[in-house]
Amino acid sequence: MLAENIPATDNLNSRPNAEREKEKCRIERLEQEKDDKQDRKQGKRVQ
Repeated sequence: MLAENIPATDNLNSRPNAEREKEKCRIERLEQEKDDKQDRKQGKRVQ
């Protein structure tokens, strides 16, 4: 499922557990990618 397809009002708590876990992982991965981009801009090494 693509992020665009998830309405902003979609409450994660209304989903089955597996769905919630998947969504949490996806969000964490996006956050990590954002951090990595910031680090690259600042000339830091990222793994």
